[in-house]
Amino acid sequence: MTDTHLLPFNIPGQFILCKKRELIHSSWNIHESNRWLLGVDPGLPVLKINLPDNSFAGWIVGFPIAHDTRLLDSTVTITEDKLKAKTFLNYGGRYICIILKKSQRLYLDPGGTLPVVYSKKRKIAASSLCLFPEEKDDHLHALVRSSGMPFIHDGWYPFGLTPRKSISRLLPNHYLDLDAWNSIRHWPTQNSLSTTQSTRESIRKITGLVKNTIQATAKKYPLTMSLTAGRDSRLMLACSKDILEKITFFTLFKKKTEVDCHIAKLIGERFNLHHQLIQIQKPTESQIQHFLHITGHSVSIPKCEVNASLKHLGNDHIMFTGMAAPVGKAKYSKRWDRNDEIVNAAQIINRLAIPFKTDDFLDAITPKADQWLAGLSGFKTKHIMDLLHIEQRNGCWGAPQTIGDADISLSNIWPCNHRKIYSLIMNLPLEYCKQKKMHVDIINNEWPELLELPLNSYVGLKKLYLINKIVSKSIRLAKQIRW
Repeated sequence: MTDTHLLPFNIPGQFILCKKRELIHSSWNIHESNRWLLGVDPGLPVLKINLPDNSFAGWIVGFPIAHDTRLLDSTVTITEDKLKAKTFLNYGGRYICIILKKSQRLYLDPGGTLPVVYSKKRKIAASSLCLFPEEKDDHLHALVRSSGMPFIHDGWYPFGLTPRKSISRLLPNHYLDLDAWNSIRHWPTQNSLSTTQSTRESIRKITGLVKNTIQATAKKYPLTMSLTAGRDSRLMLACSKDILEKITFFTLFKKKTEVDCHIAKLIGERFNLHHQLIQIQKPTESQIQHFLHITGHSVSIPKCEVNASLKHLGNDHIMFTGMAAPVGKAKYSKRWDRNDEIVNAAQIINRLAIPFKTDDFLDAITPKADQWLAGLSGFKTKHIMDLLHIEQRNGCWGAPQTIGDADISLSNIWPCNHRKIYSLIMNLPLEYCKQKKMHVDIINNEWPELLELPLNSYVGLKKLYLINKIVSKSIRLAKQIRW
């Protein structure tokens, strides 16, 4: 066993829930209740949940945002009925809820953006594998060794798997039973996804919730936000129109000729944004090892380049990313999907397009995929595919990366991460989502001038140059084929 006091890396922005004090980092704050010990890095807020009689019910860890543009920063009082109805999951932001009244449970925020991994054997839940004692008989999964993960591009572990056999990842929309140490789905129900709202009304509500998260956070913290040529960052920019003076925008690039660099620069100049173009830096070996360690070897190295490049921004701000917004594009749905068809494990594994598919990998994840699908029996195909995005792509790929962001921000918050937003998106028409109209409609409603610059495309001489380059290459290839 390895005492976490002796870990060679600083581990900001993390937490552990356990019953052994020696597992908690010596510099962390400790909260106690009912033999439970919650160890938390001092930079991560902890709020008490009390019942109306002032009795203790649990903790909220992180940055919960209420519907009235308020980032919660004090004790939350809630009735037993509302506790039972899980109204504490109606917040935006990034957080977990630990309920220790009657049934003992740990809940993620709707997108699982403050990640949780847990060991049934050791009865420990924490934000990263690096906080667990090492064990000789708990080596990396065979799929790690055979695939080269995490060194390949864009690799991750879906369906609750992690690099260690005895440790599982808690998926979004599931809670961890702290008595039995089992993961149980609590959302969605069939009724929770029934709606008669118009698309226009849904877009209005989604927009309001995104703006609520951005404005609430801006009241307390300085903000940074990525700016690219794409739809996700343009949507966030449109929803930030009223607080631009509080945001530092940045665009990462390898070459200044990239479309992100070209369009973001034009947006920054035209609308007088506080905007930085930042060239991507190659991380040092020490930075790579640090990133892999604090993220528990759960995501691939390329994200480390981003962190190395943004180091100079400091970590006293909240970073906004558009990670949850792509759910509105129905990425994993196909236009030919029928809502009544039977979805199988091979189908969803194929659609996730994880870049390694060795026999070991398939042997490990296929039973897990079957188990995940069993919990969604009777749901429409689009709903299943949207949940695939929320729970597997975002929960198992996006969320673990945020642990690595603790070196470059106080926290990474996704403005589109909200239970109501996900519910509204999942009920949008498939064709509407495939045409990516949600993003365009929100931008057009909030700041239509942003659409005068193209999405993911060059303008002016740059566009003519690119067209000429493509045509010239096509002519050269045609001549080669002719010969």
